[in-house]
Amino acid sequence: METIVTCQSCKKDFQIFPEDREFYNRFHVPLPTWCPECRMIRRMTFRNERALYKRACDLCHAEKIFMYPADAPFPVYCYQCWWSDMWDPKSYGRDYDFSKNFFDQFLELRDAVPRCGVVRQGFSINSEYTNRVTDMKNCYLVFETTHAEDCRYGMGYDFSKDCVDCFTAQKCERCYECTDIYQCNNLFYSQECTECANSSYLFNCRNCTDCFGCVNLRNKSYCIYNQQYTREEYLAELPRAKLQLEKFEELKRTLPVPALVVRHGANVSGNWIENSKNVFHSYNVLEVEDARYCYRVLYGKDLMDFGPWSNKSERMYESINVGIQCADLKFCNECWIQLVNSEYCMNCHSSQDLFGCNGLRKAQHCILNKQYNREEYFAQIAKIKSQMSKTGEYGEFFPMKLSPHAYNETVAQQFFTLTKDQALAKGYRWRDPEVKEYQIGGDIVACEHDGKCAQSCTTAFRITSEDKVFYERHNISLPTLCPNCRHFERLAKRNPLKLWNRTCAKCSKAIETSYAPDRPKTVYCVDCYQSEIV
Repeated sequence: METIVTCQSCKKDFQIFPEDREFYNRFHVPLPTWCPECRMIRRMTFRNERALYKRACDLCHAEKIFMYPADAPFPVYCYQCWWSDMWDPKSYGRDYDFSKNFFDQFLELRDAVPRCGVVRQGFSINSEYTNRVTDMKNCYLVFETTHAEDCRYGMGYDFSKDCVDCFTAQKCERCYECTDIYQCNNLFYSQECTECANSSYLFNCRNCTDCFGCVNLRNKSYCIYNQQYTREEYLAELPRAKLQLEKFEELKRTLPVPALVVRHGANVSGNWIENSKNVFHSYNVLEVEDARYCYRVLYGKDLMDFGPWSNKSERMYESINVGIQCADLKFCNECWIQLVNSEYCMNCHSSQDLFGCNGLRKAQHCILNKQYNREEYFAQIAKIKSQMSKTGEYGEFFPMKLSPHAYNETVAQQFFTLTKDQALAKGYRWRDPEVKEYQIGGDIVACEHDGKCAQSCTTAFRITSEDKVFYERHNISLPTLCPNCRHFERLAKRNPLKLWNRTCAKCSKAIETSYAPDRPKTVYCVDCYQSEIV
């Protein structure tokens, strides 16, 4: 039977289900005091993807692009220096002081130990303005991506080439202004499409080619606004159709949508779930098993309050920015590679049995970066956990004061947008944009929003030579919004990371959906949608 608890952050009631309790018991952690959404926001305040700064490395002094500004309270090293042997993270080790609480001591350690300026793995060729990426070539302002080439202004370009202004375009080529597309080519202004090509303005289409303004189509060619044409008729009608885009919006308003986007899922709830089973209230997950309250994770098992990231991780709780073959972690951040059986760590890699450490590599049995033998280590962390339980710290993720980023620099601002006043009222930090003197004209274009939005507007932006080649090749008008504003407008087209109860518009069955009840959408359960559309 579920337990009703009042969230100590938003003060709303939330449910703790029996399946949640089983997980907490197995992980030996207390029941959460914050609701799932507030827990997600708290974790997201520790993830900066898009805010980049030009500054000097504090070790080699070379000018580089980092995700930390020059006035950060801790040293910042470039990627090469941070992973080098020119410094020793254990030299910052210290004794645990039982007269102080844990989080205050960890804050002191956080500000002492150097941090890696960006998350960039594998090769990086002509791709300096990227972050949280692996294997990049000729990419610019691209984030959270694995293996991309000639991509610009976007995120989630995994194994893609020559794509611009997209959000999650995997195994795609020559796509523009699309969200949530997979294995598409020459696709423009489209959303939630798979294996589509040579088309524009598609929504929720599969295996379609040479189509325009279509919704819910499968295995079609030469369709305009869901009407079938011959090839010759299609080419003749297309110029007129481009002047009638209101028809596309009408189709999106009136045709049914699936309650959730799930492909090959068993016993799952959430949205954008693929090849997964036993997933509860999670979003953007791929090949995951036994996961609850997760966002943007792939290839993992036994995950709770976790993500973004993963990649063959198991038994993870209340962690973010943690990946590649990690296991048995609780309350960790920025631990990218093979960290095992550790708690409350940041920036630790290829290590095991760590507690409250920052920046360690190939280490074991350390607390606050200080080395212990095995017996001393486990005896000490038992005492520390006992103290933390008394102070109410154990079982909670790092508080926001430990985040190295301001709220508006983080993923939290993208999905739970606040104004500066709202953020400050909630106790978050806020970073005002640097005032820059732009000479508008030529390649420098003023953003139409002029900074009067909550979208980290840069007020002006540069049209690069590579941009011009792409726009001219595809006959696209120059953008009028800066890259940040374009990114936020794409996000606004996606459903929020939230579920509501509705009834299927066809069979009246109770359903969970990412469409709010007050949205004028015709929402079908999965069975009804598949019987009518597929």
